[in-house]
Amino acid sequence: MRVIAACICALGLAFAGPAAKSSAGTTGDGTAFTPTDRGFEIRTPSLEVRVRDASIVRIVNRRTGEVHADDAAGGIAIPAGVGTLGSDPGAMRSLLSPWATRPVVDARNEAAAFPSQHAPDARWSAEVRVGTAGASAVWRSPAGGPLHCEIMVEATVDEDGDGVEFTATASAADGGLYGIALPLRNLHANHSAYVASFGGIRIPGGTFEGLTSFSSAPFAEAPAIALEGGKGSIGFWLPTNDMRPYALFVGSDRRRMAVAIESLETMPYERIDRSRKGVWRLGVTDGDWRSALMPYRTRYMNSFAREIAARDGPAWAPGIQVILDEFDGTRGSFAAIASRLPPETVLIHEWNARSLPFGEDLPDWTPGTRFLSTVRLAHEFGFRAMGYVNTYCVNVGSPVFERDAIRGFGLERPFPGPWGYGLVRESFASAKPGQMLYLDPLSARWRRYHVEQMRQWIAATGSDALYEDVGGTAGDFGNGKVDGLEGAQGGTAQFRELKERLPQVPLATEFAPEHMAFASNWPLRYQQVWGSQAVRDDWLWNQRPVARFLHGGRSWTPTVNAYTERDRLLVVASSDALGGVAQFPAREHELEATAGICAHM
Repeated sequence: MRVIAACICALGLAFAGPAAKSSAGTTGDGTAFTPTDRGFEIRTPSLEVRVRDASIVRIVNRRTGEVHADDAAGGIAIPAGVGTLGSDPGAMRSLLSPWATRPVVDARNEAAAFPSQHAPDARWSAEVRVGTAGASAVWRSPAGGPLHCEIMVEATVDEDGDGVEFTATASAADGGLYGIALPLRNLHANHSAYVASFGGIRIPGGTFEGLTSFSSAPFAEAPAIALEGGKGSIGFWLPTNDMRPYALFVGSDRRRMAVAIESLETMPYERIDRSRKGVWRLGVTDGDWRSALMPYRTRYMNSFAREIAARDGPAWAPGIQVILDEFDGTRGSFAAIASRLPPETVLIHEWNARSLPFGEDLPDWTPGTRFLSTVRLAHEFGFRAMGYVNTYCVNVGSPVFERDAIRGFGLERPFPGPWGYGLVRESFASAKPGQMLYLDPLSARWRRYHVEQMRQWIAATGSDALYEDVGGTAGDFGNGKVDGLEGAQGGTAQFRELKERLPQVPLATEFAPEHMAFASNWPLRYQQVWGSQAVRDDWLWNQRPVARFLHGGRSWTPTVNAYTERDRLLVVASSDALGGVAQFPAREHELEATAGICAHM
């Protein structure tokens, strides 16, 4: 990475005028940094990128000649610039909803559409500086106006000229700064966006009107977007390994697309008046979405090489081809399964493996007699066995909750995420007897407690693997920094500790966001219970194995709660499209099916 040689002015500099500029800089390989109106342009042998008013407005792959974004007027509204709470946190909560679609808004009304975001425009002053190693620009809101914000964007170029690294910082004198959104605007509608959500989806441009948000785990499983064009693709992603919260946005109308990645601060926001440095990477390639996201994948695999090696360590796990989560559990039905499949390829999963009813009296992990007999019978036939456990949930006031004094070390979640910031949440003190609460894995003592429970569970049951439910829900819940960790770093620590103490026990998990995907052999994709029927129908055509490509692991779409032919078709389609294992309902009467989806499965 080339480093800017000269010191860039701090955010508080005095501007020379509405759009002060320095002269162009060119390197020996032909890379040029040129000041433009209210921004700058970067040209390398591989790409051309233009920045204006803290947005990327033009992208050209110079190898193929494809103009991905052409700096045209208009286009779809997209979140941009500095995000602040202002007088009404409701605007921020609405914007950062975890998974939502809203009607398209004309670009001229962007400020009205996203009132908590403040993007530079012609009223803001700007100063641009370029040199032979990079470019930067600083925008300041109008003096005497209602806002007191500044944004600085710096850019440098990869050694190979295929990618640009942008860093951005912002200030908000009135506080309440929650993030910086960097958008790609003016993309032609013939692009398709690829996002690691529900295992991976393709979002074709020009086929819908609106803005979809994916606000961190579990709805976004990586801070990355690929945009596949006619002759090549764009990769856009956050390279940090510190598991900071983020939000992804994909918008489209019939003519244009736009995407944005917002780098979020950690709650609470009120006292934040200067952001941490956010980093975004942008690159172009002649290939498809996989080629565009290869730099993210390479960085992730290298960053978590030790953890991924531990995940892939148990020799038997890669041989599993089928996970069965609905079965009679009789000797006859297991014999019927063994007659159809090599036993070493089968993993039997029990949803209610405890002695207590599902979801009651957590965290009591006393194994149920049915599960114990299922494990023994599965092993007799050569199958592997797995049971449901729950990473973070407790029932307040339950016997084990009181016995182990969890009030003293369990860390409540003040908010479910940014979309609940400022709203009243349940706590140990306010919870009704038996009420289920999710805990925050930032508590080191809770992490040790859960790992020890799972160690005892494996010893008591003899099971081969764990399904760790709600493992993908770790994120920023408003607890700030605890023992040096914040946000989803608690989830990363939880799953590292699980693998360290149980290195030979593979894991299935609910989703597999980047903060813990390195530990998940079989991430659950429970497509048949999420979204509307229209969304599920769309998934039949537009799922892609994005998460598997980025992080590894083989997707698992269970058959439970898939009662109709249509739902079971979705199970099959999801597993195939996401590169997952096979499933089928394995009760005796379903094993005998000769027609319909059960026969196919």
